[in-house]
Amino acid sequence: NITDQYSVVVGGRYFDYEREKDSTLFTKLFTATPAGAFLWENRVEVIEETGQNYKVGLNYTPNEDALFYAQWAEGFRLGSGQAKSTGCIVANIDVTSIKSDSTENFEMGAKLAFADNRVTLNTAIYQVNWDDIPVFINKDGCLRTENAGKAKSQGVEVELQAQWLENLRVDLSMSYTEAKLEESSPIGDKGDPLPGSSDFNFSTGIQYDFTLASYDSFVRIDYSY
Repeated sequence: NITDQYSVVVGGRYFDYEREKDSTLFTKLFTATPAGAFLWENRVEVIEETGQNYKVGLNYTPNEDALFYAQWAEGFRLGSGQAKSTGCIVANIDVTSIKSDSTENFEMGAKLAFADNRVTLNTAIYQVNWDDIPVFINKDGCLRTENAGKAKSQGVEVELQAQWLENLRVDLSMSYTEAKLEESSPIGDKGDPLPGSSDFNFSTGIQYDFTLASYDSFVRIDYSY
């Protein structure tokens, strides 16, 4: 805490990660004989990685009903090993580990309460830079996972909860995101939308609470797009 209204959050993480996985596959080979033949395939998956991530945040609370914040943070998801497969028909496929994919996140927002906390409003704007996206691809007849490409997501989110009456609550949330690939990769060309991302999201819900035969009960309806 810097003052009664300002506070700072600072964090860091260092990791040293090593994993080795041994496995054996029992594979049937189709040959000219009716019974076929069987093959024991030993697979070894190894990954070693070290790194660090940091986080800095600033909070401002002018009163007990308002919080304004700004945050920068790095994130990562640990990678995994990958054994060379005998199913590959090309010799130049040699990716044996998938690096951690990482993000750099920027966010600014506010959390506000009104009418004796009967109404709350949360808003945020953000940008997420995503590097080394892991993708599962078929490359010249070889099914592999590779780190491929970068993406950037920018957007805004708004969430509102209101207790309009003692027994009636309304929830509303919406967001708009522009997520695009920052470079060409196996999942698309530079400037293409990030696969699986949606530009606009919207949801709303209404809930009515009541007592039925001495039991607390409620009726609720939700809609999401």
